[in-house]
Amino acid sequence: MSRIERDVERLAAYNPYNIIDEAELDDVISKFVTLVWTVKDKKLTKTTFILELSENEFLKNIFKEICGFDSDIEMFKELVSRYPNISESKFIKKRSKNDWTRKEDI
Repeated sequence: MSRIERDVERLAAYNPYNIIDEAELDDVISKFVTLVWTVKDKKLTKTTFILELSENEFLKNIFKEICGFDSDIEMFKELVSRYPNISESKFIKKRSKNDWTRKEDI
């Protein structure tokens, strides 16, 4: 098989519609926060948004499906890495010690 044939085969297997890039993920997060803000009729910060996701299973599942996350841990890791100041929040620290730390997730 020639190099060109391999490249064509590889490009045919690559489907960009199934992959969300960084800019699209930022846009999705922003729009989803706005949606939740409108539905809940209260102002949301990034910290309160993460807390809302942790408490509301329905919203969490929709957000994971839209963004393509496979698990809660993957979703929360991405949000914390994207917004590092969230990990400094006393609400997040308190919640992570109490509710999110499970032996099977570590």
